[in-house]
Amino acid sequence: MRAVIHLPGQNQVKSKVFHLFFAYALSFAVVGASYIAYSRILTPTEFGLYSIALAIASFAQLALDGGLKSILIKSSKDLTDEEQRTLVFLMIATAVLLLGAIASLTKPLNWYFPTTKDDYEFLAVFSAVYLASYPFIFLPTALLEREFKYERIAWIESISILLERGSPVVLLVSFDQGIYSFVWGAILGRAFRVVAVGLCHKPICHVPSVSQIKRVLHFLREGWWFQSGTASALVRDNLHVILVGPWFGKEWVGFYAWGLQLCMIASQVFVQISARVSLPFFARAKDFSARWESCLYQVRLLTMLTVPILVAILITVRSFDTVLLQGKWDIAIGLLPLLFFRMIPGLATTPTSTLVLVERGGRESAFSSIIWTSCEIAFGLLFLYWVGPEGLAWSFSFTAWIGISVLVRSFRKQSFVLVRSVIVAIISSSSFWIAVGALLFTIVFRLIFSVETGNHLTGWLVVALLVVTFAYWSEPELRLAIKGLS
Repeated sequence: MRAVIHLPGQNQVKSKVFHLFFAYALSFAVVGASYIAYSRILTPTEFGLYSIALAIASFAQLALDGGLKSILIKSSKDLTDEEQRTLVFLMIATAVLLLGAIASLTKPLNWYFPTTKDDYEFLAVFSAVYLASYPFIFLPTALLEREFKYERIAWIESISILLERGSPVVLLVSFDQGIYSFVWGAILGRAFRVVAVGLCHKPICHVPSVSQIKRVLHFLREGWWFQSGTASALVRDNLHVILVGPWFGKEWVGFYAWGLQLCMIASQVFVQISARVSLPFFARAKDFSARWESCLYQVRLLTMLTVPILVAILITVRSFDTVLLQGKWDIAIGLLPLLFFRMIPGLATTPTSTLVLVERGGRESAFSSIIWTSCEIAFGLLFLYWVGPEGLAWSFSFTAWIGISVLVRSFRKQSFVLVRSVIVAIISSSSFWIAVGALLFTIVFRLIFSVETGNHLTGWLVVALLVVTFAYWSEPELRLAIKGLS
């Protein structure tokens, strides 16, 4: 990347980023194909239950991590073998306690809430897979990131995602495993990741003494702030589960989950690369000016790459649903414009939040994330009350801009100027305006000629492909990158 050429060298950075892109592109292609299959096979209620399981598994891993992974990546000193063994032991012990708590709740819940028995058993088993595997994954992964071995991490995670998200399709279609297909997929994917990262860095463990535990407490104290910030971000990502689910049920969770997963497929190849490389590079840059330049470049690059894909999806998705999915997801498609509008500022928050962590530390990062999340919850509740189940999408459409303002204020440096520079970075690319213009033209064309959006799937796919191709080719940086690969 242009703005991070100081470390470890431009050619090396390009090579690492290319490997990251190729690995993540492959994995998300599989996720996209699996997504089509899930959309055909699962009902919105089943899709909602799976989304709830993913959210619980994410919170379970967060409870185990305690911010330690980010601490270890950011730290200027390497851990001793003793510290590594002690931290792994503490994480395993915590995992055992959490697994025991999950198991102990089974009978009381079945007794008092018998209608939730099947759902709880699925959620408990699914979460247990992630809890049992994470202690053996976090330390080797953190050490690989400290060594800038992104290629290895990317391929390990990509194959793991392929197994987690791809194998359930086979099980659903061929073996009639139902919702438990996702459990078997999680087992396969997590087992592969444990073995693969363990071959890179063996996750050593021992039973520590009291004095050894005391010597690692400073990691836990510092990690608490990282954990708080990460927890609030995880809450933001799962507001459809936390707020919509209790009020409107699993079906509406499924509609939101379907739309949000489509957002993920459209953007995460690029966002994952930014999230992966930002922390270590920001941490080693010379000053705020260099970090901010790198941050703005990443915002512009993410927008340049993602917005044309979002527009292409909006052009084709209704025809896709009508022709291939029998109109099952029509309600979810109605939410997409609002969810996609959230994605645009959301592309800026990924590198900006990482910069806050590096520039201001874990405590300031946590405070800014908590404030942003509090705003998201407040507006989400208000709009759900006023509008109904679609209200969260309306809230989503503008609260990400609040998030940018909150994050930028954390720098204590001319907040208005910095926010303006973020907006300029978002709207300055030609691909952004080509994509937006194509979307407006498509809407007007459909209105004037009364073209049914549910028909002519092949034609709209061709239009979408032309939009993405022309938008990308309009960017000199992307043309040079393509020529460089050839």
